Amino acid sequence: TVGGVSVQAMSGILIVFVSQAATELKTFCLQNAHKDPLLTGVPSSDNPFRPPKSCVLL
Repeated sequence: TVGGVSVQAMSGILIVFVSQAATELKTFCLQNAHKDPLLTGVPSSDNPFRPPKSCVLL
C-alpha cells in the first residue's frame, strides 16, 4: 500500500482468478472462431500475401 491505498486500486487493474480468465478467453474464442482467418481460411482473391501472377502474352 502507498498512503493507505493499494497499488492495484491506484492503477485501476482488475484482479481475476486464472480459472475465470481462462473461461472468459475460451468463451471469446468460441464466439469469434468464425471470424478467425487461421481457422476458416482466406479466399485466394482476398489474400494479400499470395505470390503475384505473371502474365505472359505471346
